[in-house]
Amino acid sequence: MDPAGSREAHRGGRCSSDPEDEAEAVVRDRHVIGCDIDRSLWAFTQGWTEAARQEKREELRALILAVLRRNPGTWYYQGLHDVASVFLFTVGPSMAERLLGHLLCCHLRDATRPDLGAITQILCIVYPLLEVCDPELHDFLISLDEPALETPYFALSWLLTWFAHDVPDLDSIARLFDLFLASHPLMPLYLAAVAIKSNRDCILACGEDGPAVYAALKTMKILRGGRAQADALACQAAALFRARPPAALRHVDLFQAVAPDAFLQGGAWRVPPLPVRQSEQGIRASVRALRAVPGAVLGPAAPGTGGFDPRRRVALLSTVTALAAVGAAFLLSQTQT
Repeated sequence: MDPAGSREAHRGGRCSSDPEDEAEAVVRDRHVIGCDIDRSLWAFTQGWTEAARQEKREELRALILAVLRRNPGTWYYQGLHDVASVFLFTVGPSMAERLLGHLLCCHLRDATRPDLGAITQILCIVYPLLEVCDPELHDFLISLDEPALETPYFALSWLLTWFAHDVPDLDSIARLFDLFLASHPLMPLYLAAVAIKSNRDCILACGEDGPAVYAALKTMKILRGGRAQADALACQAAALFRARPPAALRHVDLFQAVAPDAFLQGGAWRVPPLPVRQSEQGIRASVRALRAVPGAVLGPAAPGTGGFDPRRRVALLSTVTALAAVGAAFLLSQTQT
């Protein structure tokens, strides 16, 4: 098995087919998955008995482990259980396994790699998209001398969980999932931009207090009007996508990510295989960019949903950790030549 899980080809919707790889993938992530699941599903099981909730958690555990066994070239990340839980509640375990398996190798492929370098790059398209839909708010955010805003890490949980971590209403989040399933893998960031615009008043009310603005972005309500607002935001995100498709974002450095190059094939979205190696020049460019990146902490969960633990692997986005991940990727690429 490729240690980084970055050279697996797509075969029949799976990222690998080696039985030994399947066993290793499950063992590697079992403890992390267990910790996430043991504190999950509160938002969607209000009024349930603890026994019924625990039974549903076991279904969720089985779902995630089954998908990882079938796709060992992917890595579990904190927040994937949020995505899986929405599918489990809306379409049942069998269809949920099929959907999640496809997403791990397509829409969520950059998140299921062994580090978050690609995800960090993808986050950076939030500001160019915001500039299109709300130039004034964009200029305001860019003008602030606030290191925490240099890279929009406030949008990290939105991207990793398709907003399921921040929207506790199943009906509303299911509407957003409908949009994301039918759309380009970058669509969650288009919705992020229009959601920020919808919260412009509370953001601008913070004035030039950078930390307050960052806190407002981290804690802002994505949806206030339930399903109706979910549909409205979805329409706005789709309109923004038409106005500024991914092909128009080539000025943003996205060399590590595969999501920007997604394409339709047979009516389904696909992404190219992961690159065999990154160029030394590209690695050094990432190092230079990451030296200025502040550590990021995922925000608190929506009430009753459990919180993101910033000490967990997926949230280790401090400069030191990011540099270490980039360095490790470069060393690995050298061993493959």
